[in-house]
Amino acid sequence: SDSLEIEEILPRQDLKIRVKYYTLPNTSVAGLVRKVTIENTAKLPIELEVIDGLSRIIPFGAINSFLKDMSRTLEAWMQAKVCDNLAMFRLKVDPRDESQTKYIEGANFNYSFYESKGKKEPAYIIVDPRAVFSHDTSFSSPVNFLKKGFKVPLTQITCGQTPSALSYFRYKLARGQSRTFYSIFGSAFKPQLIEGFTKSVSGDFLRKKERENEEIIEAVKNNCLCVSGSKNFSQYVKSTYLDNVLRGGYPYRANNSAKAESN
Repeated sequence: SDSLEIEEILPRQDLKIRVKYYTLPNTSVAGLVRKVTIENTAKLPIELEVIDGLSRIIPFGAINSFLKDMSRTLEAWMQAKVCDNLAMFRLKVDPRDESQTKYIEGANFNYSFYESKGKKEPAYIIVDPRAVFSHDTSFSSPVNFLKKGFKVPLTQITCGQTPSALSYFRYKLARGQSRTFYSIFGSAFKPQLIEGFTKSVSGDFLRKKERENEEIIEAVKNNCLCVSGSKNFSQYVKSTYLDNVLRGGYPYRANNSAKAESN
């Protein structure tokens, strides 16, 4: 209930890849964590060159009706900014046809890193999808990345198109070694909150938040604890309760005892 985990084994590449998603609880920003662990199952060391993340991300300030009815026009207001390996995405101004121009202050963001020998190593952020996918606008094949001459830093377009939130990194894995890579996708109404938050983020911090997220979800579910002869049914009852709390909040219990006594 608190996370989603996917594992893929690639026998030809001698790799095992595990991806886990969970939300960030009790932080100054809203965030979804993507935790990627790559393990070398070969008998020899390997060198990896990886691009991971979102081929498209919607900037802060975009409203649903504009995305549905005039998505190409909306791209004229989109912009991405990368500073100190932190990418932030927003519309320049509110695109609605009003008498006063309203600047967009909040931002969606992407922050990515891995740890090597206890040190945080930032990834290279790619916000221009064409730098990776070239002419393939379906994003099914990273045409440029597959070319032999691909290298960073890249020349990137940062406005006038729907941006990407991709992270590039390369490292070596010894036999049987694994390495974990973290990406945080989130948003805040003030960019200062994002900058302050990402400076303090580490692998240890995210592991603590992973456990905290699990504890919070289980505490909510246990308000509707069910013990039956069917494990599936017991979990179904708790999960259904969680689903209703997420949709409508905690139920309110009205105390009518005083009214009943007066009658």
